Amino acid sequence: MGQTVAALRPLLEKHPNDARVLFEVADAFDVSGEPALARIYYRRALDNGASGDLRRRCLLQLSATLSTLGLPAESGEAIAQAREEFPQSVAVGAFAALSLPAEGRRDAAIGSLIMLLTDLVTAEELVRYKPELRATAEYLISLDLATDR
Repeated sequence: MGQTVAALRPLLEKHPNDARVLFEVADAFDVSGEPALARIYYRRALDNGASGDLRRRCLLQLSATLSTLGLPAESGEAIAQAREEFPQSVAVGAFAALSLPAEGRRDAAIGSLIMLLTDLVTAEELVRYKPELRATAEYLISLDLATDR
């Protein structure tokens, strides 16, 4: 990815405030194993008007990068913002669930993933079990909510 970063530099110099360019630079740094630099460029992309799918991807990837950097609170803030702005996004729902164990909420993580499964999978063999799966998911989520008090 070093070549990609190098190829993007002239584009970045020409368009230093373009959210798409900033996102692509962040992504290249992320993939090349430089999360600290990726973090800077994801934030700049957000600050420079990333919108729609680009904003969703930026928030998701920023959350993952912050987690990689050992910043679970900041990661949680980014995923919470993504959940608020993109409540119907399956990817955001999945990553939100995957972020819960870092907060010590393993039951809620499993429950949230089961809830996604019941919401999205339409396989005939699963449909009949959806009420039971949903009830189990709600129970698992409630376990972590009960311990938060």
